[in-house]
Amino acid sequence: MVRDKLVDRGYVAAHTVGFDRLESEVLPRFFPERVAQVTGLSVADIEGFAAMYGAAKRSFIRLGEGMTRLARGGEALRAVALLPGVSGAYGRRGGGALLLTGALYELNNAALRNPTGVADDAARTVNHLRLGDALLNLKDPPIRALFVAANNPAVTNPDAATVRRGLVRQDLFTVVHVPFMTATARYADIVLPAATYLETEDVYRAYGAYYLQYAPATVAPQYEAWSNMRLAQALAVRMGLNLPIFSATPAEGIDVLLDGARGATAGIDAARLRRGGPLRLKASDGQEFKTPSGKLEFYSEQMAAAGLAPMPEWSLDPHEERDAARWPLRLLTAPGYFQAHTAYAGVAFLRRREGEPCAILHPDDAAARGLADGDKVRLFNQRGAVGLVLRVSDEVRPGVVLVPGQRSDSETVAGTVNMLVSDRYTDIGEGATYQSTFLEVAAWS
Repeated sequence: MVRDKLVDRGYVAAHTVGFDRLESEVLPRFFPERVAQVTGLSVADIEGFAAMYGAAKRSFIRLGEGMTRLARGGEALRAVALLPGVSGAYGRRGGGALLLTGALYELNNAALRNPTGVADDAARTVNHLRLGDALLNLKDPPIRALFVAANNPAVTNPDAATVRRGLVRQDLFTVVHVPFMTATARYADIVLPAATYLETEDVYRAYGAYYLQYAPATVAPQYEAWSNMRLAQALAVRMGLNLPIFSATPAEGIDVLLDGARGATAGIDAARLRRGGPLRLKASDGQEFKTPSGKLEFYSEQMAAAGLAPMPEWSLDPHEERDAARWPLRLLTAPGYFQAHTAYAGVAFLRRREGEPCAILHPDDAAARGLADGDKVRLFNQRGAVGLVLRVSDEVRPGVVLVPGQRSDSETVAGTVNMLVSDRYTDIGEGATYQSTFLEVAAWS
């Protein structure tokens, strides 16, 4: 884009910081031929996309969280998120890039999340991606009690086998609050049935759009199921906490959220919201940057101060390079077609629609291993082995094995795929590195 004069220099000058340094210090090292070697794309595809993207004045990139879930995932997302600053698309309505719209909803969340307003700086924080390690190795004091809600770490966490070793500790008291008997719930000392969204009154914000909507409870909670709010309030009473929010109804809780809301959610009328239907919030015409400079930062002093590269950078991850040399296939995990996450495993109709838990290989990779569609196969690496049913399809690239959905071992041939995934962090943000997993596939015996 620089070479072909597709940079919006006016936008860059007015709304960004550090592009001149990126242009002179970074871009010369990432010419199309080198990027083709790194990515496996052709030079023609790289240049063709650049020409198309640079010419489109309202180009829009829908970012996904999956692209961050590998060793260099932070830099990957950072580079892509900067592209609309090069083309100027961030300054045009309908253009730019979007991951989530959550920042637009400036509701009074603190009134519910921290009603006392007192920060407890002494409280320990554990990144749940390393829950297994924390349960087994954290000392002074060790974790003696675990409360799990809206989560299924025995299946979904990296290094799931280590998580399970932590969960079977005899001196660990575990409570799980879920609507279905999940793999994690089977490790619990006490299972508390949770109400589903159909049994609760709530207000919902959009995930990738600009809508807010009220939803009444369709039916009363069934049998002994309690909502998250009711359980939290009951625990608060037993702890002697008597703040108003701990005796509020769901309707009053919604009023608290709206009271003191700012930005696009300021001044929303609760009665109007409860009349039903989606309420569209007004977004600004141009992207706002909540950086120290108030601009899009190609060069970030904040990143530099945190010991990270101040400009987008890429290099091979040594750990990933070693694993790739040992194991021939890269694991790609993604939500299933009919089971976006394990909460849907409790719905028999969706299990049938999804089919047997499977691994998908390119025809060339399957043929090289003497494998056929429908075979039971073993996926294995240095962390262990799991059993799945093979599907052969050219929807995946050679060298990749795709496993749709994170299915429990009650459904699979054996194990669950995250047993093969390490708990290493990404380069930025201490995220999960599911996609930096390398393995082999063979016939199940």
